[in-house]
Amino acid sequence: MRRQGVERHRPGRHQFARPLAECGPLELWRGRLHLAVTELAQVKALTEEAEQKHGELAKTDQGMQILDSIPRVGPRTAEAVVAFLPEPQRFRTTKQVSPYGGFVPRQYQSTDTADRGRITRHGPKVLRAALVECAWCSLRYNPWARATWLRLQANGLSKKKAIVALARKLLVRCWAILHTGRPGPADAAG
Repeated sequence: MRRQGVERHRPGRHQFARPLAECGPLELWRGRLHLAVTELAQVKALTEEAEQKHGELAKTDQGMQILDSIPRVGPRTAEAVVAFLPEPQRFRTTKQVSPYGGFVPRQYQSTDTADRGRITRHGPKVLRAALVECAWCSLRYNPWARATWLRLQANGLSKKKAIVALARKLLVRCWAILHTGRPGPADAAG
């Protein structure tokens, strides 16, 4: 059955696969192809099982249910935020949440100058990656995100820097919603 699923996605390649026991010395590549197709089917089945388990856990987790109130923040982004901010009360202000996510610029200071560089990237990489992807996706469907991104660009930021700034704003909004325990208004939450 699983092999048929692979057939739909990769027509033509599976037809050359044969079980390794049926292959002669000159056809070992067919056996390896069969092993690869079988392994791919097993990985897909395990991935589907993990996705189903994630969905079940999302239904029971209070933090993920609250983050569902933010339009265009998907279940995987909500999982990352809840996983890396399990105790949102430990942060008192947004100025503490942003550095935790690694979304603040590096500071270079000497006696005469104070420059800012790239973001520090301290903190969980998975959280940053999920929020940046969410920010890119939000541009298309979320008026708040689009307006914020355009405003940041009008202030002189490049497209990519504006996306990172938008991702930081999403992190802060998610933290605020988790911190208060109440879903935010749909139009303001983004």
